[in-house]
Order: sequence, then C-alpha cells, then structure tokens
Amino acid sequence: MGSMTASETKSTSRWAGVRKYAVRGIEYLFPVAISVVLVVWLFHKVNFHDVMHVVRTECNVWYLVVMMAITTLSHIIRGIRWGIQLRGAGVPRMPVLRECVSIFGAYALNLVFPRLGEAWRCVYVSKRERVPLSTVVGTEPGTCFGLIPGLVVFVFGSFSMAVPSNGGLGPWNVAVMYALSLYGISDTQGTAFSLVMWSMQAAWLVVQGIFSAAYVVWDDRHNPQPSRISDSRTVEQYGQ
Repeated sequence: MGSMTASETKSTSRWAGVRKYAVRGIEYLFPVAISVVLVVWLFHKVNFHDVMHVVRTECNVWYLVVMMAITTLSHIIRGIRWGIQLRGAGVPRMPVLRECVSIFGAYALNLVFPRLGEAWRCVYVSKRERVPLSTVVGTEPGTCFGLIPGLVVFVFGSFSMAVPSNGGLGPWNVAVMYALSLYGISDTQGTAFSLVMWSMQAAWLVVQGIFSAAYVVWDDRHNPQPSRISDSRTVEQYGQ
C-alpha cells in the first residue's frame, strides 16, 4: 500500500479532531442528561405542589444553617487532610486557607462540569506551589451519623454520587428519597428533604466557589509563587 496523500492525511486528522471533541461533549452532556431525566422522573412520581407545601410549612431554617456549617467544616477538614498528604509527597506546607480554597473551588466546579474540580485542584496546587503535577496527582483524599436511618441515607447518597451527574442532582435525590422511604417517610416528604438539602448545599458551594476565585486572584497578586520546580517536566507539558 502506498503512503497516504496530503489530502487523506488532512481528512484523517480532521476526523480525529471531530472525534476528540465529540467524546468530550458526550462526557459533559451525559451527566447533564442523567440529572434532567431523573429530576423529571422524580416530579412525575410526586406532586410538585405537595413538595413545595412541605418545604414551606415543615422546613426548619436553623437545621439548614447547621447543615451548611457542618458542610463547610467537613470541607475545611478535607483541605487540611489533603495538605498533610501533599506534605507527605514532598510538597511544602501551604497556608490552611489555600488548602481549603482548593476544596471549595473543586466542589463548585463539579456542579457545572462533573469531575473537572478534581483536575483543577491538582493543577492549581501544582502551579501555585511550583511542583510537578505528577507529585500532586495521586494524593487525592477520600471523603468519609449515630442513628441507623441517618447512616442508611448517607450510604445511599454516597453510592449515588458514583453516578455521573451535575453535583449529584437527580441520582442523589432519588437515592435519599428511597432511603427515607424504608423508614416510613412518604415520597413527598423524602423528595422535599432531598431537594432542600441539595439546593442549599449547591447554593453554598457556589458561594464558596466565588470566594475561592476571589482568593486565588488576591493570592496571586500578593504572594509571589516560589521559583522551584523539582522535575524537568512542567505543568504545561502535562497538559499537552
């Protein structure tokens, strides 16, 4: 067989590029589709007006405040724990706020682009601390109620997060609704609970994301990056 002509080579390259962008598009659209389908199915299963009535009449705002405080604390602890793991891998100590911001920003990004948050977090620390990306990748921390029902809801919700979706919207709500139904809680009340919890956490993650973006800009301007890089390969080379 003869070698490919210039036009054939160009055509092959073009199709390879189309395939690449098509795959990326599917990776982002598939989770969105899952969220939309499950949310639509959820509201076909329960009456939306009944759910809103439960939210308006039975929702205790103080519990939501406590929930957001606990969520923030868990993110802070996760950031500090990741910092410890990074130091174990040879990354110099970072300010605690910078460790926490890497977690805040990652979760906020995951609401819009599933799985992008983890990638951003590693690249951010690699660039900010001027260490090889290979050192940072692989130190991802794993995330970890007293009452049995609470534990069951936690387990169901945790497994649902493995389903590709935008911030768990859809799979998490359905999983929590079913977990609560095991203890006699109606689908309407379970749906109301899952929607309020997800919505408040999502809104709080957006606030944390905005704070993270502002901090990253401020930190870059007021704290110059160190000059070290302990590997011949740069972050930019890893991204190619």
